[in-house]
Amino acid sequence: MELALYTSTAGRCVLVPDCFLPSAESERRYGPLRRCGSVHLAEPVDDALWQRVLAELDRRSFAVLRRNDARRLLDTVDG
Repeated sequence: MELALYTSTAGRCVLVPDCFLPSAESERRYGPLRRCGSVHLAEPVDDALWQRVLAELDRRSFAVLRRNDARRLLDTVDG
């Protein structure tokens, strides 16, 4: 799965599927979003935080993380 990473003026990181743009709901809740990269996630993932992210993506097509959680998650991704 390819994910795009956006940062918000509210200090959050927003992940969306790479083929999507951030939703109006995510921009309304977290302010203007700026794309800052992408990540390839090879499934299956055996990490509780990644599982939460995937569940949020299924539910509303974006996932929100605090910046320290985003750093930790991205450090677990190979390549």
